[in-house]
Amino acid sequence: MRIYLLSLGLFFSCVALVWADMAVRSLHVLQSDQSLNVSATLPVDEDIISDIQDALKSGITLKLTHKLKLERAGWLKGEVSKTEKSVYLAYDSLGNRYQLGESLEDMQELFDFSILQNALFVLNDATLELPEPLVRGKKYRILLTVHLEDSQPPNWLNWLSFAFVWESQDIQVEIPYVAR
Repeated sequence: MRIYLLSLGLFFSCVALVWADMAVRSLHVLQSDQSLNVSATLPVDEDIISDIQDALKSGITLKLTHKLKLERAGWLKGEVSKTEKSVYLAYDSLGNRYQLGESLEDMQELFDFSILQNALFVLNDATLELPEPLVRGKKYRILLTVHLEDSQPPNWLNWLSFAFVWESQDIQVEIPYVAR
């Protein structure tokens, strides 16, 4: 019975490692007593890219939010810290260019879609402020969520005319972390 449970445990830990490799292409975590600095690259999902391009070219402005949260792992789960940052994505059909900005009034034109793709799947230097230093050797979870939503929800006329409507989408990655 013990051998069976041990082999079952090894199987699930191997599956978790393979899933973690598929979920995050690269990860860099820098820990200090006051903060945790996280940079991550997610794999590019071609289906989502195609949906985003269709939505932008149909005139929808999307709001992209990277949410980062640190939680205690184990029985006493609890949030330690969280942060989020949003940008807006749009398409200028007259100039035939994509746009990116921290607000709707501050949109900058981009020459190709790869810069928007980078904004979607790459998180650079996100800082989680810590209320107290992390306990060395203790297990935590870093939750990274990429949330895409219509920046201006459709009015009733869009629903009646069957215009292109964007449904909110989330990409969520859970990363185990052991404090140093």
